[in-house]
Amino acid sequence: MTEPDVQITPMTAAHLDAVIALDRRLTGQSRKGFFTRRMADSQAEGGATVALVALHGLTPVGYLLARVQDGEFGDVRASAVIDAVGLEPTSRGKGVAGALMTDLETRARALGVTEIRSEADWSETDLIRFFAARGFELAPDQVLERPVTPDLETAHP
Repeated sequence: MTEPDVQITPMTAAHLDAVIALDRRLTGQSRKGFFTRRMADSQAEGGATVALVALHGLTPVGYLLARVQDGEFGDVRASAVIDAVGLEPTSRGKGVAGALMTDLETRARALGVTEIRSEADWSETDLIRFFAARGFELAPDQVLERPVTPDLETAHP
């Protein structure tokens, strides 16, 4: 059950600095540009980002950002991709993250989204457990990555 004094609401410019500071405490890095762009997109007409904040009184204690994608990689279904989620450690285990996800699901459904996706580092076991508890399953897709090198032909003949 969510704390009664925690409210889930769309993120606004008034929340931005506190959310960026919370994210920095959680991740150890500043992603100010990322959050600024995503929040601006969420407020733009036709914007494709759902940006939510969990407030304890006036203080942000959690956030969730998801980008709505339509027809990615040839798919005909709209999906929402969670690309940032975080929760103040003192608010964990109190239903706040679940409330953020429920609000996202409601908003995504209204936008025609039929699937929610995300990625998680295997070492982020708390996040993986949270996603699993919310019904997420391993996708058949594999995420591949490689560094960009100055000369692809010499790096990978």
